[in-house]
Amino acid sequence: MFWVELDGTDGALGEHVTLPFPSETAFDAAIDWYNSTPKKEQITYCSKALWPRRLDLDDPSDAGRLVPYWADLSMAVYAWQQADSKMIEVLGLIHADARQSLSEPA
Repeated sequence: MFWVELDGTDGALGEHVTLPFPSETAFDAAIDWYNSTPKKEQITYCSKALWPRRLDLDDPSDAGRLVPYWADLSMAVYAWQQADSKMIEVLGLIHADARQSLSEPA
């Protein structure tokens, strides 16, 4: 497994939050996917990853914005969809915890 620190989580959460990737190779492939896929398509891809539930990338503390680590999360979702889609549930739990922390007062 390869772990990546989420962008924008240190100040909001008081500690660094990391996401697992299947491997460093999977992380590199996810970066290639991120660089070649429009933002809107990435958001749609994530929202359908936990169907019928939605993986919500909206920032709960700032309407109209995405969570600061949305790109990292979308790459992790892509990587695990290729390797083992059951792990997306784990990403959803990590994201729910981080997203909740963003909505709490500092």
